[in-house]
Amino acid sequence: MAVSEPGYRSWSLWPEVPSATFFTALLSLLVSGPRLFLLQPPLAPSGLSLRSEALRNWQVYRLVTYIFVYENPVSLLCGAIMIWRFAGNFERTVGTVRHCFFTVIFAIICAIIFLSFEAVSSLSKLGEVEDARGFTPVAFAMLGVNSVRSRMRRALVFGMVVPSMLVPWLLLCASWLIPQTSFLSNVCGLGIGLTCILPRLR
Repeated sequence: MAVSEPGYRSWSLWPEVPSATFFTALLSLLVSGPRLFLLQPPLAPSGLSLRSEALRNWQVYRLVTYIFVYENPVSLLCGAIMIWRFAGNFERTVGTVRHCFFTVIFAIICAIIFLSFEAVSSLSKLGEVEDARGFTPVAFAMLGVNSVRSRMRRALVFGMVVPSMLVPWLLLCASWLIPQTSFLSNVCGLGIGLTCILPRLR
C-alpha cells in the first residue's frame, strides 16, 4: 500500500465506498453474477448487452445497461475494482446525484461513439470489434475528468511517481490485460473524459 506524500495523489489507498458506487457494483453483480456462476458455458449473449442490431429494434435501454454486463469472472472482478476506485473518486468529487447523472450520460455517449466506430469498421471490412461491455468505459471517462480537473502535477501509483496526465494512459494500456473487454470502448471513454469540460462543482 502506498503512502500519500505532499503534492502527490495516491491511487492505491483504500477509501470508503460511496453509496452510488456501492449500488453500481451491486447491480453489476446481480446482472452478471447468475449468468457467470450458475449457467454452464457457452453463455448466450445477454439481453442487456450493447448490440447495434438490438438498437435497430429500439431497445435503447442497452445504451446504458451494457455497463452492468460481464462475460467473464475475471472481468467482473476487474470491473468491481474500477468501480470502487474510479467511480468512488468521481462520486466524492461531484456528489452522488451528479455522479448518477454523469454515469448515464457517459454510458450513452460512449455507446453511441463506439457503435459509430463499429459501423465504420464493419463497412470498411477492418475486422470484428470486441463488444463493449462492463463499467470500464465509464470508469475511464470519470478518470479522464478527474485527471483534467486535478491540480496535482504528479501522482503516486503503487510506489511510482509519474505525471498525473500519464496515469489514464498507463491504465488504458493495462486494460488490454482484462479478458473480454473492448479496448476501443475504453479509448472512447477516456477520450470523452479528457474532452469533457465540467465546472468545478466543489
